[in-house]
Amino acid sequence: MLGQHPEVGEHLAEIYEKLGKRKEAEQTYLLALAAAPRIPATSSTTSFRPGTQAGGDQALADKILAGYEKLTGHKPLMTETRRLPNGHWTQTPYQDLTEQRMVQLGKVAGMSGWAVFSVVFSPGRVKSVTFQSGDQSMKSLTESLKAAHYAVEFPAGSHARLLRKAEVTCTDAHGCVVMLTIPAQAQRTSAPAGALPQTR
Repeated sequence: MLGQHPEVGEHLAEIYEKLGKRKEAEQTYLLALAAAPRIPATSSTTSFRPGTQAGGDQALADKILAGYEKLTGHKPLMTETRRLPNGHWTQTPYQDLTEQRMVQLGKVAGMSGWAVFSVVFSPGRVKSVTFQSGDQSMKSLTESLKAAHYAVEFPAGSHARLLRKAEVTCTDAHGCVVMLTIPAQAQRTSAPAGALPQTR
C-alpha cells in the first residue's frame, strides 16, 4: 500500500499462499506483476513479459510470474477485462494497483488545473496538508484533501507520521482526482503534458 514494490508483493502473496488464502494470493501475485517493470511480449496472451526495463530486476519478475503460474496453473491475463452482469467492466491489475493510490474528490465548481501537495498522515487521520506547487487557485482544495479518505494504514499501536506527496488534477469532465505518489518516485514528480506551469 505504501511503496507498491514488486518484491514486497511477492512475499505477501507467498504468505497468503502458505495460509491457504488462495484468492488473496492470486490477486497479490497479479498486483506484484503489475508493479514489476515489463517489456512488450513478442507472442504471448499476457500482452507483456516481465523484464529489466528502467533497471528492473529480471530474476524477481520471473520469480513472481513463476509463483503465479504454479499457484493457478495458467499464465496471467494482465490486460484482459470482462463485462459483469451489472454492466460494469472488471479492471486490469494495473488499474487496481493505480486505484489503491487514488482518491476522488468529485467536481468542484470552476476548478481546473494541476498541483502538488504534501500530506502528513498519522494513525487514523490526516495530520496536515500543504500546497507545494502548481496552479495557485488549487490551494483552496487543502481542506478537502485533509477531509478525504485514503488507503493508508499503520501497524497497531504506531505513533509514526507518514509524509506523502499528492498530485491533484482537476478537470470539468472528471472533477478532482488525487494520486498519492509512490515514495521512490516522489523526487521525480513533474507536471503532466498540458498542465499549467509549476510555481514555487
